[in-house]
Amino acid sequence: ERNGIPRKNVIDLGPCVQLTLAHAIRDCDVAVFPSRCEGGTNLCAMEAIASGVPTYLSGHTGHQDILLGEGHLDYKQEPVTLKCAGYREMREWGETSPQNIVKWVEMARLNPLWAAAGAASLSSRLTWSSCAKQLMEAVT
Repeated sequence: ERNGIPRKNVIDLGPCVQLTLAHAIRDCDVAVFPSRCEGGTNLCAMEAIASGVPTYLSGHTGHQDILLGEGHLDYKQEPVTLKCAGYREMREWGETSPQNIVKWVEMARLNPLWAAAGAASLSSRLTWSSCAKQLMEAVT
């Protein structure tokens, strides 16, 4: 509400079981994940993509593992230099532009076929067997 979003436009699911979450995801028009740092792959983003929901991902860290091609991954990140005590400067991270998100949401609204392409890409490339094979190749 402090950011101008009316309460009637927000649904707070609270704690819920996975089945409830799956139904809620399928009811979404778009999914937006502008985060700067994903420690691994983003399970919520993969669930949204697999559900056929047009999904916007920031273009760095764990999101690069589920690269879906043009229309899903934002490489137009504003550079950010982070300085943390005891660590080197981090120039790899970027900041997602709110304007990029608004443009993407509008494009997704006009081109709903992105969702089908994203789900097909994810399900064909990130199967359990293909990921296990990649892991074994990397460690042997």
